[in-house]
Amino acid sequence: MIDDLSREIRLFTENFTKIEFDADVKSSFLAHLVYCHGLLVSQAPKESIPVLTIG
Repeated sequence: MIDDLSREIRLFTENFTKIEFDADVKSSFLAHLVYCHGLLVSQAPKESIPVLTIG
């Protein structure tokens, strides 16, 4: 699951300018994803399986 989130962050970053949406909102969302990823990597037990949801 962490690898999936890493891939999504990479894809989002690579296609950032192609996504037709408010730049501030996109930047905020990307920053939040990167923060959550870093928190999961540093805090979650290695054997855990995070469930990622929106909302």
